[in-house]
Amino acid sequence: MGEPAPCTLRLEMAARAKLARALHDGLTQTVAALAMRAGIARRLCQRSLKEGLAEVTALEHLAHQASTEIRYLLYLLYPAVLEEDGLEAALALLARKTEEVYGQKTKVLVESALPAADLSLVRRRALFWAAEEILTRLREAAPEREAQLRLRFVEAGVEIIGLVAEGQLPDQPRAALGAAEMQALADCLQGRWEEGRTEAAAWRCRMWFPLADG
Repeated sequence: MGEPAPCTLRLEMAARAKLARALHDGLTQTVAALAMRAGIARRLCQRSLKEGLAEVTALEHLAHQASTEIRYLLYLLYPAVLEEDGLEAALALLARKTEEVYGQKTKVLVESALPAADLSLVRRRALFWAAEEILTRLREAAPEREAQLRLRFVEAGVEIIGLVAEGQLPDQPRAALGAAEMQALADCLQGRWEEGRTEAAAWRCRMWFPLADG
């Protein structure tokens, strides 16, 4: 079954907005730091080879970091594994790449097998982007704690839940913008986006929508 054009457009807009923020918040700053440290290394080498080499080592670390961030963004831009191996494999790889870039440990739990034939590519992509936004929000709510990402069928639909212990999302513009994007995505797929603290003081995000338009 095809998806409504507005939902496809909404998904593409959310993807572009997410990539633009990731470029601004991460890679752009890393590249700027590379340029600055290169200038420092050049001046240090003129004064002391030992000090210059130490700065070159720091430059090498930044270059590796930039390379890792680029691979992460390329994966977000086109997660081929989502189409080739399914949503479960795509989420597992997203968790690994998130840990590589941000140091955020994530446990991915799939509570039942996903019938790929019953879940359109647009809905799989929506779940993937919701998972990425959820991991971002959990990282901001509790930076040092392991996150949990749970995928399951419920209420004749599919949901993805993110949970982190003792979390509290800070009040900031980026968080509000991300929540608005997730709510708009849920609305066009006739679903629900929920977020808040649980009774156990954990921070919880949830995206749910039906398997198909009803």
